[in-house]
Amino acid sequence: MPIKLGRLNPAYFLMIATGEKMSITQIEGSFPQDPLPTPEQRKDFVDKWEAVPDEKFKQYFLEWEKRSDMTDERTCDIVDWNEAMHYIDDSLGTCGFVSSFRGQFGGDVPYHMNNLPQIISLATGMDVDKSKLWQNFQRIRTLVRAVNVRRGLRRKDERPPEDHWAVRDEKYEQELLSKYYAFKGWNEEGIPTRQALERLDLGYVADDLEQRGILKAEEGVPA
Repeated sequence: MPIKLGRLNPAYFLMIATGEKMSITQIEGSFPQDPLPTPEQRKDFVDKWEAVPDEKFKQYFLEWEKRSDMTDERTCDIVDWNEAMHYIDDSLGTCGFVSSFRGQFGGDVPYHMNNLPQIISLATGMDVDKSKLWQNFQRIRTLVRAVNVRRGLRRKDERPPEDHWAVRDEKYEQELLSKYYAFKGWNEEGIPTRQALERLDLGYVADDLEQRGILKAEEGVPA
Protein backbone atom coordinates (compact mmCIF):
# COMPACT_ATOMS: atom_id res chain seq x y z
CA MET A 1 0.00 0.00 0.00
CA PRO A 2 1.28 3.51 -0.74
CA ILE A 3 2.44 5.66 2.14
CA LYS A 4 0.22 8.69 2.41
CA LEU A 5 2.14 11.81 3.34
CA GLY A 6 0.37 14.88 4.63
CA ARG A 7 2.68 17.31 2.84
CA LEU A 8 4.61 16.71 -0.33
CA ASN A 9 8.39 16.61 -0.21
CA PRO A 10 9.38 17.93 -3.68
CA ALA A 11 12.48 15.71 -3.94
CA TYR A 12 10.45 12.66 -2.95
CA PHE A 13 7.86 13.50 -5.62
CA LEU A 14 10.45 13.83 -8.38
CA MET A 15 12.12 10.52 -7.59
CA ILE A 16 8.80 8.68 -7.60
CA ALA A 17 7.50 10.43 -10.72
CA THR A 18 10.62 10.00 -12.86
CA GLY A 19 11.22 6.29 -12.69
CA GLU A 20 13.39 6.11 -9.58
CA LYS A 21 10.93 3.92 -7.67
CA MET A 22 13.62 1.37 -6.84
CA SER A 23 15.61 4.00 -4.98
CA ILE A 24 12.82 5.96 -3.36
CA THR A 25 12.90 4.08 -0.06
CA GLN A 26 16.56 5.08 0.15
CA ILE A 27 16.25 8.80 -0.58
CA GLU A 28 16.93 9.71 3.03
CA GLY A 29 20.32 8.09 2.67
CA SER A 30 21.62 11.18 0.90
CA PHE A 31 19.44 14.03 2.08
CA PRO A 32 16.92 13.74 4.95
CA GLN A 33 13.24 14.08 4.09
CA ASP A 34 12.66 16.61 6.87
CA PRO A 35 14.75 19.45 8.36
CA LEU A 36 15.97 19.16 11.93
CA PRO A 37 13.99 21.38 14.35
CA THR A 38 16.68 23.83 15.47
CA PRO A 39 19.61 25.65 13.83
CA GLU A 40 21.93 24.09 16.40
CA GLN A 41 20.86 20.58 15.45
CA ARG A 42 21.25 21.33 11.77
CA LYS A 43 24.72 22.78 12.35
CA ASP A 44 25.77 19.68 14.30
CA PHE A 45 24.41 17.54 11.47
CA VAL A 46 26.36 19.23 8.68
CA ASP A 47 29.58 19.35 10.73
CA LYS A 48 29.61 15.52 10.60
CA TRP A 49 28.58 15.31 6.95
CA GLU A 50 31.76 13.82 5.52
CA ALA A 51 30.06 12.29 2.50
CA VAL A 52 28.41 15.44 1.15
CA PRO A 53 29.68 15.93 -2.44
CA ASP A 54 29.53 19.73 -2.41
CA GLU A 55 29.43 22.35 0.35
CA LYS A 56 26.28 23.83 -1.17
CA PHE A 57 24.25 20.91 0.21
CA LYS A 58 25.31 21.83 3.74
CA GLN A 59 24.00 25.34 3.17
CA TYR A 60 20.75 23.95 1.78
CA PHE A 61 20.25 21.95 4.97
CA LEU A 62 21.22 24.77 7.32
CA GLU A 63 18.62 27.05 5.71
CA TRP A 64 15.85 24.44 5.49
CA GLU A 65 12.90 25.16 7.81
CA LYS A 66 9.91 23.19 6.54
CA ARG A 67 9.41 19.96 4.57
CA SER A 68 7.86 21.68 1.55
CA ASP A 69 9.81 24.95 1.38
CA MET A 70 12.97 23.83 -0.44
CA THR A 71 13.41 25.86 -3.65
CA ASP A 72 12.86 24.03 -6.92
CA GLU A 73 16.46 24.58 -7.98
CA ARG A 74 17.77 23.03 -4.78
CA THR A 75 15.27 20.20 -5.06
CA CYS A 76 16.65 19.32 -8.51
CA ASP A 77 20.19 19.36 -7.12
CA ILE A 78 19.24 17.03 -4.28
CA VAL A 79 17.44 14.60 -6.58
CA ASP A 80 20.44 14.62 -8.93
CA TRP A 81 22.73 13.68 -6.06
CA ASN A 82 20.41 10.87 -4.93
CA GLU A 83 20.33 9.52 -8.45
CA ALA A 84 24.10 9.81 -8.72
CA MET A 85 24.83 7.64 -5.69
CA HIS A 86 22.44 4.90 -6.75
CA TYR A 87 23.69 4.76 -10.34
CA ILE A 88 27.31 4.84 -9.19
CA ASP A 89 26.70 2.03 -6.69
CA ASP A 90 25.03 -0.07 -9.37
CA SER A 91 27.69 0.55 -12.02
CA LEU A 92 30.62 -0.12 -9.66
CA GLY A 93 29.04 -3.05 -7.86
CA THR A 94 29.45 -1.41 -4.46
CA CYS A 95 26.90 -2.43 -1.87
CA GLY A 96 24.24 0.24 -1.42
CA PHE A 97 23.95 -0.71 2.26
CA VAL A 98 27.39 0.78 2.90
CA SER A 99 26.84 3.71 0.55
CA SER A 100 23.59 5.24 -0.76
CA PHE A 101 21.21 3.06 1.28
CA ARG A 102 22.93 3.31 4.65
CA GLY A 103 23.15 7.06 4.69
CA GLN A 104 25.49 9.80 3.59
CA PHE A 105 26.13 11.42 6.93
CA GLY A 106 27.51 10.70 10.37
CA GLY A 107 31.08 9.91 9.34
CA ASP A 108 30.58 6.12 9.21
CA VAL A 109 29.83 5.56 5.52
CA PRO A 110 32.61 3.58 3.78
CA TYR A 111 31.80 4.71 0.22
CA HIS A 112 30.74 8.13 -1.00
CA MET A 113 31.39 10.68 -3.74
CA ASN A 114 34.49 12.06 -2.03
CA ASN A 115 36.44 8.79 -1.66
CA LEU A 116 35.15 6.60 -4.49
CA PRO A 117 37.31 8.32 -7.16
CA GLN A 118 40.49 7.44 -5.26
CA ILE A 119 39.29 3.89 -4.63
CA ILE A 120 38.54 3.42 -8.34
CA SER A 121 41.89 4.92 -9.36
CA LEU A 122 43.85 2.66 -7.00
CA ALA A 123 41.92 -0.45 -8.03
CA THR A 124 42.05 0.10 -11.79
CA GLY A 125 44.97 2.44 -12.50
CA MET A 126 42.59 4.82 -14.28
CA ASP A 127 42.76 8.54 -13.58
CA VAL A 128 39.38 9.23 -11.97
CA ASP A 129 38.33 12.31 -10.04
CA LYS A 130 34.98 13.44 -8.70
CA SER A 131 34.05 15.38 -11.83
CA LYS A 132 34.72 12.36 -14.06
CA LEU A 133 32.72 10.10 -11.76
CA TRP A 134 29.82 12.54 -11.81
CA GLN A 135 29.95 12.75 -15.61
CA ASN A 136 29.87 8.94 -15.82
CA PHE A 137 26.74 8.95 -13.68
CA GLN A 138 25.17 11.53 -15.99
CA ARG A 139 25.97 9.41 -19.04
CA ILE A 140 24.44 6.29 -17.48
CA ARG A 141 21.33 8.11 -16.27
CA THR A 142 20.81 9.82 -19.63
CA LEU A 143 21.36 6.61 -21.59
CA VAL A 144 18.86 4.75 -19.40
CA ARG A 145 16.43 7.60 -19.99
CA ALA A 146 16.95 7.42 -23.75
CA VAL A 147 16.29 3.68 -23.76
CA ASN A 148 13.08 4.20 -21.81
CA VAL A 149 11.78 6.98 -24.08
CA ARG A 150 12.62 4.85 -27.10
CA ARG A 151 10.33 2.23 -25.59
CA GLY A 152 7.52 4.77 -25.16
CA LEU A 153 8.04 6.60 -21.86
CA ARG A 154 6.60 10.13 -21.93
CA ARG A 155 5.65 12.88 -19.52
CA LYS A 156 2.12 11.54 -19.04
CA ASP A 157 3.59 8.37 -17.53
CA GLU A 158 5.58 10.21 -14.87
CA ARG A 159 3.08 10.33 -12.05
CA PRO A 160 3.08 8.92 -8.55
CA PRO A 161 0.01 6.89 -7.51
CA GLU A 162 -3.00 9.20 -7.34
CA ASP A 163 -3.60 8.42 -3.66
CA HIS A 164 0.05 8.59 -2.57
CA TRP A 165 -0.26 11.96 -0.81
CA ALA A 166 -3.15 13.22 1.26
CA VAL A 167 -2.59 16.68 -0.26
CA ARG A 168 -1.86 17.07 -3.97
CA ASP A 169 -0.99 20.18 -5.99
CA GLU A 170 -1.18 19.21 -9.65
CA LYS A 171 -0.13 22.62 -10.95
CA TYR A 172 2.99 22.72 -8.79
CA GLU A 173 3.87 19.10 -9.56
CA GLN A 174 3.83 19.81 -13.29
CA GLU A 175 5.86 23.01 -12.89
CA LEU A 176 8.45 21.13 -10.83
CA LEU A 177 8.59 18.32 -13.39
CA SER A 178 9.30 20.88 -16.15
CA LYS A 179 12.12 22.42 -14.11
CA TYR A 180 13.60 18.99 -13.44
CA TYR A 181 13.49 18.13 -17.15
CA ALA A 182 15.26 21.39 -18.01
CA PHE A 183 17.83 20.77 -15.26
CA LYS A 184 18.63 17.37 -16.79
CA GLY A 185 18.72 18.73 -20.36
CA TRP A 186 15.48 17.07 -21.48
CA ASN A 187 12.61 18.57 -23.44
CA GLU A 188 9.06 19.07 -22.14
CA GLU A 189 8.23 15.43 -22.86
CA GLY A 190 11.22 14.27 -20.83
CA ILE A 191 13.27 13.28 -23.89
CA PRO A 192 17.01 14.07 -23.74
CA THR A 193 17.89 16.81 -26.23
CA ARG A 194 20.67 16.48 -28.79
CA GLN A 195 22.65 19.15 -26.94
CA ALA A 196 22.47 17.17 -23.68
CA LEU A 197 23.36 13.91 -25.42
CA GLU A 198 26.31 15.35 -27.33
CA ARG A 199 27.65 16.98 -24.17
CA LEU A 200 27.93 13.45 -22.74
CA ASP A 201 29.42 11.92 -25.91
CA LEU A 202 26.09 10.29 -26.74
CA GLY A 203 25.49 11.98 -30.08
CA TYR A 204 24.80 8.59 -31.68
CA VAL A 205 21.81 8.26 -29.35
CA ALA A 206 20.43 11.58 -30.58
CA ASP A 207 20.85 10.31 -34.15
CA ASP A 208 18.86 7.20 -33.29
CA LEU A 209 16.05 9.15 -31.59
CA GLU A 210 15.79 11.53 -34.53
CA GLN A 211 15.72 8.69 -37.05
CA ARG A 212 12.88 7.11 -35.12
CA GLY A 213 10.95 10.39 -35.05
CA ILE A 214 11.10 10.55 -31.25
CA LEU A 215 13.33 13.63 -31.13
CA LYS A 216 12.88 16.46 -33.60
CA ALA A 217 16.05 17.85 -35.15
CA GLU A 218 15.22 21.41 -34.07
CA GLU A 219 15.09 20.36 -30.41
CA GLY A 220 18.80 20.79 -29.96
CA VAL A 221 18.58 23.26 -27.08
CA PRO A 222 16.64 22.51 -23.87
CA ALA A 223 13.97 24.96 -22.77
